[in-house]
Amino acid sequence: LCRKSVPDMILLDWQLPGVSAMDFLAELRQINATRFPQILYAVSEADPQDLTRAYRSGINSHILKPFDRHTLQPALAEMAKTVEALA
Repeated sequence: LCRKSVPDMILLDWQLPGVSAMDFLAELRQINATRFPQILYAVSEADPQDLTRAYRSGINSHILKPFDRHTLQPALAEMAKTVEALA
């Protein structure tokens, strides 16, 4: 999907079927090195080592699962501001 058009934002779960989130981020960076989307990383544990690795791999923010719309909406709104500023 990202090969045809890179989205502005991605909500990325740490548990993807068939591929790790870190592998997904590495492949995404290879697809288009000039334009990298804002990435909100959904995790079930705030492990400092995993989060450090994820931030180094390109995420912009993270959110703990389970979350609801009252938690998700402000996080996405903040990322949308960044997308607009970069446009």
